[in-house]
Amino acid sequence: VLLLDLGGWGDAITHLDVQPGPSLIDLLPHLSRLDGDAFARHLRTDAGTGLHVLPGVPRPELDDLVTAEHVERLLDWAVQRYDLAFAVAPTRNRDDRLALCARRADVLLLVTTAETTALRQVGLLLDWLEKRQVPWRERLHLVVNRAAREPLLSPAQVERWTGLRPAAVVPEDRRAVEQAVLAGRCLAASRPDHPLSRAVWQLASLVLPGQVDRRPPGGTWSAWGQRLFGRGRREPA
Repeated sequence: VLLLDLGGWGDAITHLDVQPGPSLIDLLPHLSRLDGDAFARHLRTDAGTGLHVLPGVPRPELDDLVTAEHVERLLDWAVQRYDLAFAVAPTRNRDDRLALCARRADVLLLVTTAETTALRQVGLLLDWLEKRQVPWRERLHLVVNRAAREPLLSPAQVERWTGLRPAAVVPEDRRAVEQAVLAGRCLAASRPDHPLSRAVWQLASLVLPGQVDRRPPGGTWSAWGQRLFGRGRREPA
């Protein structure tokens, strides 16, 4: 499994136990002549899971150096060598790189928060994809991140704002996330019974339908999770 951090911030290695090293920016001058093995030497490996990671650019201002041609070559390489590849798509500037990632993906996860300004941006992004003739309706899942225990907006209200019913809701627990980052092990692996981790499992069931149970044993649901999927109900993926 591969994680390509194309998001323009380089945050992926912060949340994983990944040692510093070459990043996406170091790879760009060599993309045209690297074979697969040489390319693989630029990857880092998460010690806990074996996940391969290509770290993103170390500073946001370097993001403009990554072109659509670079992204296309990276995606071509990823699908040839990996069973499953995740790409954190570039969204700082809506451009051809984002449209390219959206066209190539089997599953799209659009992550937002429940603030009205953020939900308005969801609608603008979907309009942007439509104008570029990117087919997203059968592949896109809306993810509400950092949800409060008692949210101001219900899932139905989110749907009215965006036209999409949330497929997963990730609750807010800043302390737990920071502790996981400091420990160098992602929360979903270290505390699978935590409500936030259970939401991540729900996301995994969207990406790998039929292979991941959307509700691993133990733990409790967030308020939104209970309202979306039902308290105490165990559904097949």
